[in-house]
Amino acid sequence: MNQPNDALDDILQEAIEAGVPAVALCATDLEGRSLERYAGADPEGAPVTAESYFDLASVTKAACTSSVAAVLMARGLLDLDMPASRVLRCASDASARELLSHASGLTAWEPLFMQAASDLFGNVNPRPREFRRPRERMRRAILATEVSGVRGQRVYSDLGFMLLGLLLEELGRDPLDRLFADLVAAPLGLEELLFFDLIDGQQPTQQHVLPTGTTRPREPAPGQEQLLHVPAQSARLVPGEVDDDNAWAFGGVAGHAGLFGTARCLAQLGRGLMKESRGADVLGASEQMQRWFRPARRGERCLGWDTPEGEDSLAGRVLGRGARGGVMHLGFTGTSLVLDLDRGLSVALLTNRTLPGRAQLDGIRALRPSVHDAVTEHFSAVAR
Repeated sequence: MNQPNDALDDILQEAIEAGVPAVALCATDLEGRSLERYAGADPEGAPVTAESYFDLASVTKAACTSSVAAVLMARGLLDLDMPASRVLRCASDASARELLSHASGLTAWEPLFMQAASDLFGNVNPRPREFRRPRERMRRAILATEVSGVRGQRVYSDLGFMLLGLLLEELGRDPLDRLFADLVAAPLGLEELLFFDLIDGQQPTQQHVLPTGTTRPREPAPGQEQLLHVPAQSARLVPGEVDDDNAWAFGGVAGHAGLFGTARCLAQLGRGLMKESRGADVLGASEQMQRWFRPARRGERCLGWDTPEGEDSLAGRVLGRGARGGVMHLGFTGTSLVLDLDRGLSVALLTNRTLPGRAQLDGIRALRPSVHDAVTEHFSAVAR
């Protein structure tokens, strides 16, 4: 079904010309029909292919952390309404439900890495054991973070998902990357979704990984300029090092960011989760996935996922707008996964748009809705 689509090719080429270095797209439906496109290259000129890995950034929240939570709940290990403080010695009484819904009262973001990993800044290639102390400092900082907002009020929070990741590790008796591999990736046959654990010294020696930045710490994201000052640095490219600085200080494995993968494998994950919600029960969590994909009220977030809403949705004009709706999650590096629950369509769009600079937003903002509309049109035409 991977037929020529001039409009889609033109859209990807426009993104490359607008400054997005590399793009990978894979869309697949429940019948296994797929559409793939690849454009751009890495800084050394190697072209993007189906085997190219991207830093999924906050898509980690939905693909990994939320999925692991659903499986642990299905196994009776997670109570959505139990305060995290009953399991962890933490300052927050937020429940897993509040953490998944971004309604915990925890602040959106803090540069915890500035203190946790300051001794690693400027180090050209930190050795694995050097990440152990920053990881522990990050853990203590997250556990000590107190609620500063209103419980029940939705504020998208990286800190909330960092805490959720620690909670799942405690309940599952394993690190988050191992829980994801064993409970989600392996049963679905998704070996190309993984974390590069800096503490264990894992390096992407066999994978083509697209870099996302040239400094450590990274330059401030738009809107964060007043929260931290990043000293002048020499440029360095380390593909496989997670872009997010808080996740980097965690050693590359955290509840809010750190997952890497190919577009094809991420789209297959979305397909697997939709099939699970329809009764496949490969993960043993069909009932839970049905609940995960159902927002409390139209327009609100689902458990661990956002929903396509509004005329300016980055999911486009049509995707996820049927009777069953849809779910989606974006990643700061220019990644996304959108699931249309009526069409049974999973669309993974991956870029490394942050490589030229974090303020480069025009290219990705135009790319996302255009691609999603073109993909929807393609699959609609095939179905006719």
